[in-house]
Amino acid sequence: MKYTQVLNPQWANAEHTAINCDVDFDDLREELVPFTAVAIGDYEHSHQIFAECVAGNYGVIAEYVAPPVVEYTPPPAPTKEELLAQLQALAAKIEAME
Repeated sequence: MKYTQVLNPQWANAEHTAINCDVDFDDLREELVPFTAVAIGDYEHSHQIFAECVAGNYGVIAEYVAPPVVEYTPPPAPTKEELLAQLQALAAKIEAME
């Protein structure tokens, strides 16, 4: 796949085995699309873009930035009494339908 421009290279992982960048592919209508280039894989254009980025052809590759860790606190589990009350309410609705 032919391309005319590669911008904003940044390591996609801490191991430096993939590079995120914006690429202008000739065959696509969009001017720039997000693309992840890798050294080893199925697509030759990916290997070429990776090698060119590593060679410095598109500027310095920005360091990898890990996504922020989001703390999640699950809601408290319902008590036995709450579950029984819900079950009784459902049973009453079912009985009313009959």
